[in-house]
Amino acid sequence: DDDDDDGGDGGDDGGSGGMRLQHKETSLCLSALAANDPIAVPRLPIKKGGVMVTGCSNGADFAAQFHVAFSDAVDGACIFSGQPFRCATTRFENDYLIPQSAESSVPNCEGCPDGQTLVYDHCKNHPWWVN
Repeated sequence: DDDDDDGGDGGDDGGSGGMRLQHKETSLCLSALAANDPIAVPRLPIKKGGVMVTGCSNGADFAAQFHVAFSDAVDGACIFSGQPFRCATTRFENDYLIPQSAESSVPNCEGCPDGQTLVYDHCKNHPWWVN
């Protein structure tokens, strides 16, 4: 049994194939996690309908999608420098298309011909393409 802290580096235990834990606190913590007992999480006093989402750039894209997807639970959204909902994957009349490949940034394009896709961030970087 190696319960004492011998000042070692906690590295390889000399060939038995395992790692040696240095501190009893670490052992206790790992034992508690391994027990698979549920952890009690406090219930937060969140007012139903009082949830707002916010985001900037790609975080704004996520916030807008979250707001639409969970509109019954989200009261509002602050979208800063984000794209309109589904804009990133929607082809517009004036869009410039590129060949679709494994490196393409837009793997799914609604309205694109086979083998073609959109330029990354076409809604933000080229607003004149999307009106």
